[in-house]
Amino acid sequence: MKMNVFVHYLENAINISINGLKDKDCYVRESYANSLGIIAAKASEEQLEKVFSALISGLKDEDKNIHISCTESLGVISTNLNDKQLEGVFNALIFVSKHSINTNNYSKDESL
Repeated sequence: MKMNVFVHYLENAINISINGLKDKDCYVRESYANSLGIIAAKASEEQLEKVFSALISGLKDEDKNIHISCTESLGVISTNLNDKQLEGVFNALIFVSKHSINTNNYSKDESL
């Protein structure tokens, strides 16, 4: 019974955080991206897939801080990802780095 309650709360936290990535406020999106990295440590394989997909989508956000937060969270959960998911992370990061490198913005390059 206790475990079912935990799983229920974890599922709610994941869903709220994923929905938070769509908030209009970039600071809210950034906070939720960071939260997903922490929450995913206890996620089931199915939940981890949802978190993974949401963070990959977050890499397409127009705000560079969201890219950084999603990248960091993907790094945190990467030890729990399967080979296909890891390949998706690498492909997404390569795509983002190729399309967002700004030689006038050292911190952006440094974060990738």
